[in-house]
Amino acid sequence: LREAVRAGALSRRWRRLPKHLSRVDLDVAHFQGATPLEAMDAFTGAARSLLAVVPLAESSALKSLILGFYMPSPPHLSTIGRLVQDVVSLGQTECLEFRTSLPPPEPLLDEIARQFMSFCRAYPVAFSWLTSLALERLVFDHSDITELISACGRLRHLNPCAFRLVDPHSAL
Repeated sequence: LREAVRAGALSRRWRRLPKHLSRVDLDVAHFQGATPLEAMDAFTGAARSLLAVVPLAESSALKSLILGFYMPSPPHLSTIGRLVQDVVSLGQTECLEFRTSLPPPEPLLDEIARQFMSFCRAYPVAFSWLTSLALERLVFDHSDITELISACGRLRHLNPCAFRLVDPHSAL
């Protein structure tokens, strides 16, 4: 009982901690021991908890947001997109990074790329603030890459890991 009271008191004090964070680095890989869907559920729940309390005061605004998540996951992507747009709309974010990865087993890569591009189109504000993007094992069309680069106006780092283009003779 004494330990439970101590843990309860500590959790009440820590509840205000996310309001003072200037950097959040959240990766779905931190949620191990579950199926990919359960991991993404836990990831989006944690992101919602952390990002929903982002303060409106400029002095303690979230400066760096790094999110590593599984593709494909359309319902989770819409949650991530809305949360990120809310954070970056405050205008204080200096670093926004998305790191995508694929859960096992490996699904159809061109379909996942289409879902990622739909994500990009659905949340243009979030993508316009993106400073770093790591894409893993996706198959893109030439126009997708140019559209993605155009949408990411602040992009400084693009890290394509083992991805390929539909047209092997593309100038890209």
